[in-house]
Amino acid sequence: MINTSIIQIAVVIVSISITAMATEMKNVMGYKDQPTPPFIGTINDNSGLYNDLFKAAAKKVGASLEIVRFPKKRVHLHLKSGSLDFYPGASFSQSRAEYLYYLPMGFGTKEVVITSKHHADIADMSHVSGKLLVELGSSKLNYHKKYPNLDIVQMSNLPIKNVLSALAIGRGDFFISDVEPIIAYMKHHNINREADIGIKIHYNAINQSLIPMYLGFSRKSPLFQEVSNPKYDPDNQLSISNFPTLIVKESVAYQFYSALQKMKERGELEALYSDHFER
Repeated sequence: MINTSIIQIAVVIVSISITAMATEMKNVMGYKDQPTPPFIGTINDNSGLYNDLFKAAAKKVGASLEIVRFPKKRVHLHLKSGSLDFYPGASFSQSRAEYLYYLPMGFGTKEVVITSKHHADIADMSHVSGKLLVELGSSKLNYHKKYPNLDIVQMSNLPIKNVLSALAIGRGDFFISDVEPIIAYMKHHNINREADIGIKIHYNAINQSLIPMYLGFSRKSPLFQEVSNPKYDPDNQLSISNFPTLIVKESVAYQFYSALQKMKERGELEALYSDHFER
């Protein structure tokens, strides 16, 4: 006969395993439903730098990564409620700071301006006027405040191929983008010269050098905790460096950020970045 104590032990072990599986910690990344290669593919293909990078970082803190895709405005509604944990490549704005906490991703980017190939060279975006193409839900919808001479033209979907078409028919004069998606588009289509697809890239119209990329972590996420920042100065402008709260170092969100920084220090982040840009 089978020893009943052995059966009881087996039942306990199975129960513990089922409970552990049911309570596995997830770090849920939200992203817009449009592709941004080499960072992420189409809505049905999450492969790219973000998937590989954040999956590795999540594993280091004992979590799994889940990627959820929605239209950008809906993504931000979920971030505001805390049903999504974070959004990569988040731009800072006063309104978004109400529900996002900004953490460095470990690498930088450069914002460039794309125009038709016939446009004069742009040394400073603040010195030009015309129509700026902006994707619905983008923080750039407020760029008319930053650049008063620009008129904002909203479009629902603006992957690079749509940008090229819109510029070609005169729907807009300018499009502001991180440099990586346009370079990836040209590499994917074996395009060596910008003019061959009818565009000009103005590399120094906005940034002279690289700017940090940030995770926007939902302040309502169950993985996030914060405390008051004693160094916050309400008399100065709200910014990433002058923020009313500080992330709690014991929180999962901070551990996730710390894992990314350690990956950077060990060269893992640079290796992943290079791998995706050399494909």
